[in-house]
Amino acid sequence: MLRNGKNKPKISIIVPVYNVEQYLEECLHSLIQQTLIEIEIICVDDCSSDNSGNIIDSYAIKDPRIKPIHLKKNCGTSCARKNGVMQAQGSYIMFCDADDMYKSNACQRIWEEMSANPVDILQFGTDVRYEKTYTNLEKQNLKNVLKPYCKQYSGDLCKACFKDKNWSFTLWNKAYNSAVCKKAFLEIDDEYIVVAEDLYAFFYISFYASRYRGIDDKLYIYNFGIGITNNERFSLKQFQKQCTRLDVVHGLNAFSEKRLGQNQKGIIQGINNSIIDDAIYQWYHCLSISDAKEGYDLLIEKLGISTVISNMAKQYWDKSEELLSRLTARDREIPIGKKAKNIGVYYHRMRNGGVEKVLSKLLFVWRELGYNIVLFTDEEATSDDYEVPENLPRIILPKYTNSQGEKYKKRANYWESMIKKHEIDTMLYHSCTCCVLLWDVCLIKGLRCNLVIETHSMFCGSMWYDIKFSSYLPRIYRMVDRVVSLSQIDVEFWKNYAPTYFIPNPIDCISRKNISNNYNSQNIIWVGRLAEEKNPYAILEAFSIVHNELPSATLTIVGDNDDPSWMRGLQERANHLNIEQNVEFCGYELEIGEYYQMASIFAMTSLSESFSMVLAESKEYGLPAVMFELPNLELTRDNRGIIVVPQGDVLALADGIIKLLKDDSLRKQMGEEARESLENFMSFDIKKAWKNLLDTFGTSIDYNLNKNLTLMLDMLFENISRGAKRLEVDTPNCEVTNVNKYEEILKRHEEVINRHNESINHQWEIQKWHEERIKRLESERSVFVKCKSKLIKLLKNHNA
Repeated sequence: MLRNGKNKPKISIIVPVYNVEQYLEECLHSLIQQTLIEIEIICVDDCSSDNSGNIIDSYAIKDPRIKPIHLKKNCGTSCARKNGVMQAQGSYIMFCDADDMYKSNACQRIWEEMSANPVDILQFGTDVRYEKTYTNLEKQNLKNVLKPYCKQYSGDLCKACFKDKNWSFTLWNKAYNSAVCKKAFLEIDDEYIVVAEDLYAFFYISFYASRYRGIDDKLYIYNFGIGITNNERFSLKQFQKQCTRLDVVHGLNAFSEKRLGQNQKGIIQGINNSIIDDAIYQWYHCLSISDAKEGYDLLIEKLGISTVISNMAKQYWDKSEELLSRLTARDREIPIGKKAKNIGVYYHRMRNGGVEKVLSKLLFVWRELGYNIVLFTDEEATSDDYEVPENLPRIILPKYTNSQGEKYKKRANYWESMIKKHEIDTMLYHSCTCCVLLWDVCLIKGLRCNLVIETHSMFCGSMWYDIKFSSYLPRIYRMVDRVVSLSQIDVEFWKNYAPTYFIPNPIDCISRKNISNNYNSQNIIWVGRLAEEKNPYAILEAFSIVHNELPSATLTIVGDNDDPSWMRGLQERANHLNIEQNVEFCGYELEIGEYYQMASIFAMTSLSESFSMVLAESKEYGLPAVMFELPNLELTRDNRGIIVVPQGDVLALADGIIKLLKDDSLRKQMGEEARESLENFMSFDIKKAWKNLLDTFGTSIDYNLNKNLTLMLDMLFENISRGAKRLEVDTPNCEVTNVNKYEEILKRHEEVINRHNESINHQWEIQKWHEERIKRLESERSVFVKCKSKLIKLLKNHNA
C-alpha cells in the first residue's frame, strides 16, 4: 500500500506552491482524499514567504504520499513544475494548481481510462467556480476553452491544438504519459516564468505525444478569478510578472530553429504573435500611465524595439495620442547621446520638391564636415533626382505610404537591420510631419541613435489639414534629441519640447553666374510642387483678373505632382477661365534658372512655408514678388522687394501684379531690392552651424525650459484635441468615408476653386454695385442737367 511509501505510484500529481496559504489546505485535502490510493503528491514550494511551506510539511507528516520539495530561491511556476516532473515516479503525471482542487474520484477515473485505452494525453472536464462576477458570454467562452475534444486523435497534436484549436493548452485538466511528459519538460528553460507556463509546457508535450483522447467527466475544480492572469489593472511589479511570458517566446524560437520543420515553425510563430499581442494589450490597457514608460522599456528589453513597435502599430495605429500619454512626460531629460560619426539622413525621396533640393546640398555639407553619410529614402534613385555626392550609400526603405498598421513591421525590421549594418549613431530625419513619424521616432530612439528632426514646415503648418495630428505632434518631438528650424518663430515654439537650433537653408548654393532679367517681360512665374499647401489654383484665379486688364501678360507654372489629376485639374481650370493660351504648364524641372530669367515677377500663393527656397531663388534672380502673407518667413521680415497681401485675397494679389506690370521702373527697383535683401542670408555659415549642433552629442548641454510657457502650450493642445473629439461626437452624421485618392484630390480641388470663386464673386458683386450706382448717378445727373437746361430756357423765354 502506497501510504507506507513502498509501492510505485500509479499517478504523480505535481502541485507548484507559492504564497497560497489561504487556499493550500483545501487543495491538499482534495488530493489526499482521492479514492485511488496509489498516488504521490509532489508539492514544490517555490520559496514562499508565507506559511505555505509549513503547511506542506505538516501534511507530509500525516500522509507520506505527500513529497515536499523546497526550492532555495523563487524560480517561477514553470521551473517549479519542472522540478516536480523530474522527480515523479508514477506511470502518469497530472498537475493541480494550489488554489484549485480535484474531485475525489479524479485519479480513479483517469487510471481506469488509461488502463482501458492508454493515450499520451487524456483530457477531462472542468467544474468552474466563479470567484468574481462574469457575464454569460464570458462564462460561455471559458466553457468552450475548457471543453474536451471527446474523440481520439492521432498524429500532429501541435497542429490539432494550436492551429486547428481542437482543444486548449491548459495543463491541469489533462493526464499525461510520464515518459512523454518528462521528455517534454527537459526542453523547458530554467527561466522565471509565471504566465503562459501552461502553453510553454503543453507545446512540448504535444510535440512529443502522438495520441490524444478526451472524456466528459468533470474531474477538476477550477476557482476562476483568483490567479494573476485575471486582474484588470496591474502594478509595475505585476506587469513584470506578466512579461515573463515573453521568455516563452524566446524558448520556442530557439526550439524552432534547431528542431522544427516549416509547418511547425509557422505554428510557433502564431503562438508567439498571440503571446506578444497579449503582453502589449496589457501594457496599453492594464498598466497605469505613471508606470507605462518603465513597462515600455521592459517590453523592449524582452522583445527588441522593432518587434514592440511593429505590434503596437498593428494594434494601436489610430491611437497615437493615447500612446504618447504613455511614452512621454512634460518633464524630460536630455541624454548625452553618442558622439556623431556615422550619420543616416532620411527623406522619402530626392526629387520634385524644396526639401529634396535643400537636402541634396546639405549632403555635400555633412560629407565635407567629415561624417560618414548614408541616405535613407522610400524611393529608388531616378533621373529626376537632385544631385547627391558620389558613392553615397542609399538605402531604400519600404514606403511610408504602404507601411501603416500591421504593414509597418516590414519597415521597422528593415530600419533596424540597416541601422545596425551601417552602425548609424545619428539620424537626421527630414520628413517632419509624415504619418509614420511617431513610429519611426520610437524605433530610431529604441535603437539608441541620436535623433535630429529638421522642421521643413512651420510649427502650425499641419493644423489646417489635420488638427488632431497637430495637437499631439509636439509630444512626438519631446522624444527627439535636437530640432532644427528654419525661422526664429519656429525656434521659439519647438524649444519648448526639445533643444532647438536655427539653421536656415543653404541659399549660398544659388548660382550667381549669368543672372540677368528681362524687366520688359510681361511674364509672371509661379514655382512649386502642385499640392494643396502651395495653393496653385489661387494663381490661376489671380491671373484671370490680370489677363482681363493686361491681355499680353503670361503666366509660367513650374512644378508637378506624382498624381496627374493635379495637373489635369489646373489645366481644366485654366480652360474654364479662358486663359489657357497665356498659361504655360512646364511640369517638374531640375534646373529652372531660365524660367526665372524669362520672367519679371514672381508670384507665391502658399498657405504655409517654413523657409521657401523658391522665394530665395526668385530674389537672387532679381524678381519682385507678389505673395500671400507668410509672416513667419525670415526672407520676408524686411518686406524688401515684396508686395504682401492677405492670405486668400486673390483680387489684391492680382492688383499687386498689375501694379508691377504697369510700372517698369517700380518693377526694376523692387527687383534690385529683392536681390539686396538676400545678402544677409548669403553670409550665414551653414557648415559651422551644423558642426556646432552635431558636436553637442557625446556631451551634456544646457537646456532650460520656460515651464509656464510649455505648460500653457500643452494645455492648449490638449484642449484642442478634446474639442476635436467632442466635435466628432456632436456631429455623428458627419461620417468620414474612405474615398479613393483621385476622388479626394478632385474634392479638394473643387473646395479650393469654390473658395476662390466665392471670394472673387463677392468682390465682383461689390464692384458691379459701385458701377451700377455710378451709372445711376450719371443718368440722374444727365436728367438733372437736361431739366436744368429746359428750366433756364423757360425762364429766359418768360423774362423775354
